[in-house]
Amino acid sequence: MKIIVPNNQKPRLRNTHFRRPRLPQAGNFVPGIGWPNLVEMFREKLDHQINLAIAADELTFSITLDAKELIGWCGTVCEQQIPREDTETFTLNKRATCRMIKRNTDHEAPLTTEVTFIIRIPKGNRVALLESLYPGQDVGKLEGDVSSREKVVFFGFTHKGEALV
Repeated sequence: MKIIVPNNQKPRLRNTHFRRPRLPQAGNFVPGIGWPNLVEMFREKLDHQINLAIAADELTFSITLDAKELIGWCGTVCEQQIPREDTETFTLNKRATCRMIKRNTDHEAPLTTEVTFIIRIPKGNRVALLESLYPGQDVGKLEGDVSSREKVVFFGFTHKGEALV
């Protein structure tokens, strides 16, 4: 099945996860990685998951896959890695809050080999829509207190990432 990025998602992805220049920042992919090559890298696994989702009548799903090479900087880390006094409450959207790592700390977003895909399959099943993808583990739906539910804290998108060596 063809996997496409909806036009309304392209600017958001470009401005959050594929920012230029490819600076080491939370949520950004490393230079040379783009959504077309991520989709092709995982084509077989994504096709399998899409077929399972269609069979289960699941119209939206997320999957985290390991690229086995560094592909970007995580936007979250386990809450136990960051002292609570280095975080603050943050509103992610109208429906969700989280704990955000304060900007004036020395914590760096870690490099990761994992990528999360969020895919929606419209009725009719002619194409699969890549609604989002980001470096790191799936944090689930952005509803409620995401940090409490998922046991993670978030980096802001301008937060510095580990050096790429």
